[in-house]
Amino acid sequence: MLATAGAGKTAQSIQYLIETTAANRFAKVWVLLASRRQEAMFRQRLLTHPNAGRVYFNITFFDFYDLYHHLLDEAGSPQHRISDAVRFRILRLILQQLEDKNILGEYAAIAHRSGFVRVVADFIYELKQNHVEPDVFMRATTTEKNRVLATIYRDYQDTLQKYDLVDREGEGWLALAKLRESPQIARDVDLLIVDGFDHFTQVQSDLVALLSSRATDTVITLTHLSGRDGAVGRRFLRTFEQLSAIDALEKTALKTAESRPTTLQHLLDSIFVARQNITPIAVDSHIHFIEAPDTASETGAILRRVKRLLVTQQCEPDDIVIVLRDWARYQSHFAAQGRAFKIPMALHLGEPLAENPAIIALLNVLTLHEDAGHVLAFGWRALLDALRSPYFNIPHLDTEQVDLLEQISREFLVRGGRNAWLQAIEAAQYPRLDEDDTERAALLTAEEAEKLRDALAQFFDRVTPPRQHSVAGYVRWLENLIGHDPALEDEEAQLDEASLNILAQLRAGEADVAARDLAAIQTLQRVLRGLVAAQRLIDAFEGDQIMRWDEFRNDLLTMINTEAVDRQPYRDGLVLVTTATDARGLPHKHVFIPGLAEGVFPAQISEDPLYLDSERENLINAGIPVQVQSERTADDSLFYELIGLAHESLTLSRPTLQDGVPWVESHLWREVCAVFDDVEQATTTLSVGQAADVDEVAGIDEAALVVAQQFASTTIDAATAKLYNWLVTEHGVYWQHIHAARQVEQHRAMRQLHHDEYTGQLTDMQIIDEVRARLGNTHIWSASQFNEYGACGFRFFAKRLLKLEELEEIEDGIDARQLGTLNHAILEKTYLHLRDEGIAIAPNAVENAVEILHDVAHAEFADAPQRMRFHAALWEQEKTVILRQLINLVQLDFSEDSPVVTHFGAAPRYPYAFEAPFGVAGDSDFVLELDGEPLRITGFIDRMDRVGDAVVVIDYKTGSTRIPIEEMKTGRNFQMMLYLLAAQHLIEHDTSANAPTTIAGGMFWHIRSNDPSGVFKFGKDDDALRIAQDYVAQYIRRARDGNFAVAPPKLEDGKCTRYCEFYRLCRLSVTNRYKSASGVGTS
Repeated sequence: MLATAGAGKTAQSIQYLIETTAANRFAKVWVLLASRRQEAMFRQRLLTHPNAGRVYFNITFFDFYDLYHHLLDEAGSPQHRISDAVRFRILRLILQQLEDKNILGEYAAIAHRSGFVRVVADFIYELKQNHVEPDVFMRATTTEKNRVLATIYRDYQDTLQKYDLVDREGEGWLALAKLRESPQIARDVDLLIVDGFDHFTQVQSDLVALLSSRATDTVITLTHLSGRDGAVGRRFLRTFEQLSAIDALEKTALKTAESRPTTLQHLLDSIFVARQNITPIAVDSHIHFIEAPDTASETGAILRRVKRLLVTQQCEPDDIVIVLRDWARYQSHFAAQGRAFKIPMALHLGEPLAENPAIIALLNVLTLHEDAGHVLAFGWRALLDALRSPYFNIPHLDTEQVDLLEQISREFLVRGGRNAWLQAIEAAQYPRLDEDDTERAALLTAEEAEKLRDALAQFFDRVTPPRQHSVAGYVRWLENLIGHDPALEDEEAQLDEASLNILAQLRAGEADVAARDLAAIQTLQRVLRGLVAAQRLIDAFEGDQIMRWDEFRNDLLTMINTEAVDRQPYRDGLVLVTTATDARGLPHKHVFIPGLAEGVFPAQISEDPLYLDSERENLINAGIPVQVQSERTADDSLFYELIGLAHESLTLSRPTLQDGVPWVESHLWREVCAVFDDVEQATTTLSVGQAADVDEVAGIDEAALVVAQQFASTTIDAATAKLYNWLVTEHGVYWQHIHAARQVEQHRAMRQLHHDEYTGQLTDMQIIDEVRARLGNTHIWSASQFNEYGACGFRFFAKRLLKLEELEEIEDGIDARQLGTLNHAILEKTYLHLRDEGIAIAPNAVENAVEILHDVAHAEFADAPQRMRFHAALWEQEKTVILRQLINLVQLDFSEDSPVVTHFGAAPRYPYAFEAPFGVAGDSDFVLELDGEPLRITGFIDRMDRVGDAVVVIDYKTGSTRIPIEEMKTGRNFQMMLYLLAAQHLIEHDTSANAPTTIAGGMFWHIRSNDPSGVFKFGKDDDALRIAQDYVAQYIRRARDGNFAVAPPKLEDGKCTRYCEFYRLCRLSVTNRYKSASGVGTS
């Protein structure tokens, strides 16, 4: 029976069945269909047919694989069909054996990978589908590559035959052979119906031909396009020609029997016809087009139309199908947005098991112990992510302890490695210095350190698999890691000390999420049982098999990557979302087809992983019937079948942008547009960020966005007003939050309003009093704190009062802080050695100074990675750069062009002091007197040189960003101010003979660029020192009044500084910079 798509072929087949069973109530009928979905729909249409009987007997439904099994049972030769797990395991064993014999050639390097096993398994199935036996393939091989694959195929097939096993495609061979050997099989079939196929493999077509010769009557339905055989109809014609061997084959053309709207029928009749032969007609409401910026908004637009069908048109969910050509690209969007829009939906393939969050979390844990190259075992980020995962409840490692563990890792720069983590916990028992060189208390007591170390060590042991084990042993270990299901326990389950307690965590979570993840874990458990069953079968033939962890993990990943989590195997009462290939033969009233863009539908044609198309053509020429990629896709004919599914409406959509550039529509989109006039009138075109139309709002968030956009306009229409009233009455709290947030943002942007709690000014007097207490006369200040407030009050607040820290990834190699510490240590020891030997800083001592620097640097370099805890992969190159920069500094310093000489004169110069502590950090009683209040200060001066009777202050900077003296005058940098005042105090308290009497000035010396900046000279720049002190006094008053406003005194490219770790929290860009202080809390 030949007809166009949607012409009623299935309906006519059902009519044949009804007539056959009416004539003989117990007639034996076999119905062969392409998929389970088609079977369910065929049954439904049969039972609801106007002429249907009340009860049917002796009707059996098959797909080809069920038919193979049934025929072998009838022949008295049932077979043990192996699962995919067994198939992959056998192939892996064969690959290992061939690798041991050095036979795999170029494939030896990738043979152990799970992806390669799958590719080879798929190729073997392709050969079997076309009835190519191993010896035939072997004889056709002419290259080493082909011979290797032929050897794999031969050994695989020999293994199956040796142990009386069959795979899915091999069962078809045997069924065909038994059918030929047993002429009585299928003789009693009164009617054979073959429906819903658009192509057959060679084995399938041979089987259908043989069964047709035995059944009393046979009905085979095929799609056919008269006059279009050379284009879209080529695939259909080839399928018909495959069945030409059937005796007494009657070719019956079926005219369209099912009614559909004129526009839909016109589309089927006209698409893929030469343009000059098309007469376009006006488009109507039965066909709709959607253009959206991306796949996410395209999905949203489709689901809004679906919801309108369900809600306003009272359409049944069973009448709607959404067909995806690119399942991987779209399924997550439909799954997520379907839940958000509360649409009852069945995803036919389910969600890929490998993409389920719970499975991802578990698989990540299974790799933690691996130490490969630059990736350390128990890497910093991977470990912390695992310990914080909501899917795990890890004994003795709660949230507080994990936060503490992260703090320890940052303090001691732990990149990874079991020993490094445990050693860092041990070191955390002891006090250490902070960035202001103030001693801070130990992070842990000895008892706390012991408990945390033991808990972490137990976790390391728990998630480290055995090096070798049986499959059953690995599965037991993994199931223990997953933990018990408390739903199966009679009593309240206790925390399992040897488990991650995944199932208990899932049971305690949100219902919808728990249902999704529990289904995924159950699917994983089914996979694990399949692996055990596969291994037991192998063990029965080969003896007990012990395998390495990496082998088991590869087998596990291979299976996980083939599985999907199908939480809704039945679609009754649900909108069906399915793949393009599985949608064939499933007519619906309303059909949606997204993705009509180049590379999506039609799908991008990619080369086969094993063979280039040119190599496949060589195989074809050698008599091996394989297909080139273009023959296997055939998207034109597939699209034709899909548009024929629609009986009332068809919606086509496409994304218009890909990575910000226009995404060209597919030729299928253009073919559809060519058969209609005024397509634009039936097209919904969405722009980036566009809200939904009022009448298409499908969720509360969309409703709020529509109302907000309308409120921004001058007029509000009645529909929006109605939507607003619904939000206020039904979701009042939700809308109040939105309204409050909008007011906050408006206040931030208005100049005439003072700073408030949303722009950095505290308003709660209780909190302000707390700030005053913390920043009172017992607070210890530093130059860094003054600089932070000078750059931005909010920055000071976030860092010093909230004590927030940026979650930075620990870097490979030495980081900026470590580099600064190392530079300071080398320079300090070098100049200390020079001072102790009484060597002046002069040109005649440069060689001696460089030699001392070399010795000091090499001593510091020797254990720097271990002492400072950084990864030493590039240490050889890094220390060469460091040494070169320090040599350049010393050579310049000992020359006549030294910046010290240039700015402070050529008098004899000697090193005077290094890393000189002052204030709380030292033994001196230095305080900073401001507004009559003594401020407690702490800090270290990097270096002081004595030039005659004066001292010059030098502060090293690792970076090259200059710090001009104007930064003091604008209240942004106070380091030099504080160092100069502290240096004056230090020399005044120097009781040694011939002590210096005055401070000449100071400067910053940038190591990387070897340039000075911010040169300060007493007698010239005294006003900068006074202004800076006034700013400090002002800032302290503001801070104590709770003024931490986002109001930096200076902007650089719209930012307060080139880089701020709190930029993600900052509202500088949306706050009017001309706001004034509120006066709240002013003392």
